[in-house]
Formats: sequence, structure tokens, C-alpha cells
Amino acid sequence: MTAVGDSVRVVHDEARRRYVAFVGDEELAMLTYRRRGEALDLLHTEVNSNARGRGIGEALVRQVLDEARERGDQVIATCPFVAAFIRDHHEYEDLLRHR
Repeated sequence: MTAVGDSVRVVHDEARRRYVAFVGDEELAMLTYRRRGEALDLLHTEVNSNARGRGIGEALVRQVLDEARERGDQVIATCPFVAAFIRDHHEYEDLLRHR
């Protein structure tokens, strides 16, 4: 069983346009995206049912947003989970590009 304190490792699978969250060797969540110029349209986040409620999805979204900031990208929060995360974490609002 995965706990919040476990180390979440996020891997960018550029060929498949997604980010994947692992705990150990187990793939537990993924976030798909589409590039729109200098913005990432964050389309869909999915967390395995056995890993929900443990902060893995939030760790994944936080890492994706931090990397976008480092690259100077804006984001489009098409995914409701990402949109809710940004609403709850105001420090990421400056990344939002409105469609």
C-alpha cells in the first residue's frame, strides 16, 4: 500500500505526451497533455484506484507545473483535477493561459 510519505517519481514520456508518476517501480498515475505553442494543455489526469486519496495525483500535478514554470511555459487547465489543484494552490495561477 502506498502512503503519502512515499517517494513519488515523475517521468516525462514525451513520445506519448504524458507524465507518469511512479512509487518504486509501480506506475500509479498519469497526466496527458498537448502542446499549444508555448503552452501545455493539460488534458487528463488519472490515478489508479488503489492509489487514490494518497496525494500521488497532487504530487504529479505539482511536478508538471513546476517543470512548466522552469521552462517558461504557460498551462491550459483543461483537466478538472488540474484546474481544482491550481484553484487550491494560488502560487500556480500565474501559469494559467486562458484559451
